[in-house]
Amino acid sequence: MLVWEPPQRFVISWDINSNWKPDTTVGSEVEVRFIADGPDATLVELEHRKFEQMGAEAGASLRKDVDGGWPGMLEHFKREAETASP
Repeated sequence: MLVWEPPQRFVISWDINSNWKPDTTVGSEVEVRFIADGPDATLVELEHRKFEQMGAEAGASLRKDVDGGWPGMLEHFKREAETASP
C-alpha cells in the first residue's frame, strides 16, 4: 500500500510484469478514488499508471491488457455493492 486515505482513496503498487508474473522491479501504480455522488451513491475512479517503468513495448502490452480488464472488475464490484445489504 503506497497511500491509504479512507474513505477518499488508496494507491497500491502493481508489481506484475507484462507476462503476468510477480516482479517488484517494474511496479506500476493503481489509484482508486471514491467520490460522493449524492446521498446514496459513490463515483469510483480508477487510474492505472507508470507503465513506462516497464519499457515501451512491455508497458504498452500490459496497458492494453489492463485497459480491457479493469472495466469488468469495476462492474463486478458495482454489482456486489448494489446487492449488499446495509
